[in-house]
Amino acid sequence: MLAYRLALARYGDRLQAVGISGRWNKKGETVIYAASSRSLCILENLVHRGKFGMGADFLLFILDIPDSLSPHTVKQKELSSSWQKADSYEECQQIGSEWYQKALHSYMMVPSAIIPEESNIVINATHKKIELIAIEKVSRYSIDDRLKVLI
Repeated sequence: MLAYRLALARYGDRLQAVGISGRWNKKGETVIYAASSRSLCILENLVHRGKFGMGADFLLFILDIPDSLSPHTVKQKELSSSWQKADSYEECQQIGSEWYQKALHSYMMVPSAIIPEESNIVINATHKKIELIAIEKVSRYSIDDRLKVLI
């Protein structure tokens, strides 16, 4: 399976997980967020960075997650009706933290809060099988200026 991650170019061509909190992880839990498609990856970044953060230089990572690694999957129907709200991170963080602490799966498939029918991928950067997830390609990526005006 391929996964897509957009990262600031200044961090180089390697994956980094700094441990800041996100929708699916608590502070100190080092995870890497990716998306199941290029377009969802870009959309997620537009939403989270805003128009001023999209003027930077970016790298697009294409990750190859081998079929031998099975994910922990969170389905939208398992979540409350308010899980998508910006102030409702606690529910998702609890699910993600339990997954992270158990370390049974190297990655987790979760619904996107923007397009719940599509998936984001949360990778546990400390998992013993993280080295099996390969960087297939890294390339420079510029956000189309027409997208920046939408925010």
